[in-house]
Amino acid sequence: MAIVIRAIESGDYAAVCGLVNRDHPFGQPEATVAQLEEALAGKSPIDAFYWERLSQIRMKVATCGGKVVGAASLGIQADGVRFLLWLHADGNAAVVEALRIGPSYRI
Repeated sequence: MAIVIRAIESGDYAAVCGLVNRDHPFGQPEATVAQLEEALAGKSPIDAFYWERLSQIRMKVATCGGKVVGAASLGIQADGVRFLLWLHADGNAAVVEALRIGPSYRI
């Protein structure tokens, strides 16, 4: 099946948090839907200084057969500089590549 990249939707939030939590480093708190919603609003209590410099936040999901298999967030500063804020794909290289070069970078 093909990997489809699209904008995140509210129905994806639980699946995205699941991806993040399977990938999160030891000692990090588990991701919650409330934290994802904060990130979508351009807020981060941990890296607030950096996130405040972003003028846009875009989040994309990768789906395969209708199931969310990856997610990524791109931040853009007012000067156009782009940052990949995070990317989670359960270690699936094809999904990582699709998110890395796909529409998540075409704003």
